Amino acid sequence: MNIYDKSFGSLKKTLIFVSQTMRHVSVFVGKLTPGVVSRRDTAVSVSGLKFDIPDGYEIQVRSKSGLALNQGLFVLNSPGTVDSGYLGEIQVILFNTTTEKVKIEKGQKIAQAVLCPVVSGKWVQLIQVEKMENKDRNNNSFGSTGI
Repeated sequence: MNIYDKSFGSLKKTLIFVSQTMRHVSVFVGKLTPGVVSRRDTAVSVSGLKFDIPDGYEIQVRSKSGLALNQGLFVLNSPGTVDSGYLGEIQVILFNTTTEKVKIEKGQKIAQAVLCPVVSGKWVQLIQVEKMENKDRNNNSFGSTGI
């Protein structure tokens, strides 16, 4: 898979943090420029990264657990989907859950990106029906399987 890193050659620390072992499944996305996320607010963070994602795959942009636990920041629409047709820069919507502003340093890991296979529309036949068949959960949603 091809990747473009806007920061290549211009920063001492690259913003691509690729795992060195097979046990780590993600690429860490870093912050291209320093910034602040205000208390209980959202901010769009640019990464400088562009991916040429193969057909049949997507990149899921997910929160980093340590960032959520230690700084109260998480990816708001986690997982955010980047499909194979998108060639633009990866941007991450961060939400600050705390009552204090949170500073993000240049090069700080803000999210993780995971390459995942997807079933595209050409493999799924959607059939419009008048009524759905009953199943064991039916309309029971949040908490229906127990807490």
